[in-house]
Amino acid sequence: MPYFKYILLLTFISCSSPTTTVPETTTTVPETTTTVPETTFGELSNRTHSFDNCQDMNASNLKISCITGAKIRSVVSFGEDTISSVTKFNNKLYISIKKGLLIEYDPVTGATNELFNKIGMLAINNEGGLLSFAASPIENNYVISYSDSSKNLIFEKFTYDGELSNVTNSEILFSENNESDFHYAGSVIWSNYYNNYIASIGDFTEATPTAMFQTNSVNTTIYPGKVILLNENSDVSSNIIHTGNKNISPKNNIIAFGFRNPWRILEYKNRIIVFDVGMNVYEEVNILKYENTPAYFGWPFYEGIKQTSDIYNVDNYSLSIDVISDSKNSNLLSFIETESIFPKFTYTHNPGPRTAIIGGDVVDDFDSKYNYNIFFTDFISEEIMSYNMINSEVNIYPVSDTWGITSLILYNDEIVISTLSGNLIFITLP
Repeated sequence: MPYFKYILLLTFISCSSPTTTVPETTTTVPETTTTVPETTFGELSNRTHSFDNCQDMNASNLKISCITGAKIRSVVSFGEDTISSVTKFNNKLYISIKKGLLIEYDPVTGATNELFNKIGMLAINNEGGLLSFAASPIENNYVISYSDSSKNLIFEKFTYDGELSNVTNSEILFSENNESDFHYAGSVIWSNYYNNYIASIGDFTEATPTAMFQTNSVNTTIYPGKVILLNENSDVSSNIIHTGNKNISPKNNIIAFGFRNPWRILEYKNRIIVFDVGMNVYEEVNILKYENTPAYFGWPFYEGIKQTSDIYNVDNYSLSIDVISDSKNSNLLSFIETESIFPKFTYTHNPGPRTAIIGGDVVDDFDSKYNYNIFFTDFISEEIMSYNMINSEVNIYPVSDTWGITSLILYNDEIVISTLSGNLIFITLP
């Protein structure tokens, strides 16, 4: 890890203070064997790629290709209201519309069914609203995430009988106030690894120059800036570093921390993949094996693969946070230097332009030429991107008329994206 130039305002306080695993298939995804020297990692001078048919890109990978031929097959409109996300379950799609409406949609028949309606009851002015949906494949329940009228990020579980629309009970699994009304994240997925739901929580901080000085993401006694198991009684992070209020115990259900705005997450076998939106420079694809949890991913000390103080030319960069204990490091600086995990892939906003990473899905099909590829996109760049987990190669697929993408999934060998303008767009790959 690069040496820190930060002067940290730290108070060192000494203090004593059954999951079911889905078996791997016979073929496993090998770890990347090629590493990029940190002295050149991500630099504009030697990581800028130019193409004839794609926008230029500055990124962390040496091999990036532009692949033409991706086409829009169809566009389905759900009105002019923003779609926050689209999710698949039992061959149907579930459209979370920002203003507070969840719609079940059958792409084969075109049939729609309203499952959830809180129009007029949610905080929707900035990044809130109805955010995400996930359903259990083994139990009759599903979880919806949203920001209520008081700007609380809510994850609510609904139990049903037979059809999803026949709700028999509901309970709040998580509620936390976000006074800023920014960076809720709020993605929820079902985990086959934990047989439970996993949620992403943003750092609850507005995108201002002071954001790099906030400590939510590194404070392990609170939830903002984390990916968590939606079960406070779990014990996935009992050995986590204790930072923050010495009178409050660290959370035991943190899978990963150090995120700014983990807008989308997904699970692939025994891995969690986190698409973290950067501030002004870097966007991140982060991959973590569950066996290595809990793990710290750098924010606010790093954005992408660089120190925030270097990116934004901040002299005497400092943070004020208490460090209570860590099993392997004597202080926070040592923890950051030795334990921070860098993204598997990053790209910058310029050239492009690009502005916010939008995940994402994985092809898991031995007969597909896209097998082991993570597909994702960017909010404004009108392109699909893929990262190959075997060889780290990246492809860019230009697709016009796709500006304002809010989520991306795979459905029947096609890419499906949702948009700011209320459309589902079905895209065929070359």
